[in-house]
Amino acid sequence: MRTFSLSCKADGAEAHIKELITSAVTCGVQNLSLFLPKATLPSSIFTCSTLEKLRVQSGYFLKQPSSMCLSKLQVLTLSGVAFEDSDGEVVCQSVT
Repeated sequence: MRTFSLSCKADGAEAHIKELITSAVTCGVQNLSLFLPKATLPSSIFTCSTLEKLRVQSGYFLKQPSSMCLSKLQVLTLSGVAFEDSDGEVVCQSVT
């Protein structure tokens, strides 16, 4: 799979959102664009060996992943996103 884009405005669809994203990662997605309400992103995004472009736009805090390895990543865009560590401290905000 080359490109996967997901835009969702409805709350309560978190299980479906995670399932769709996980399927895209499993299929070897190269370009991933996510425009989401509150949702927990699957950790597989942060270790996807095929991902070249990642764009996440949301407007809330995400938990910092325990590990990250994106060996082919060329473009990272985070808009309205902040990562928190396990103590709730912001460690990264809106990166382009």
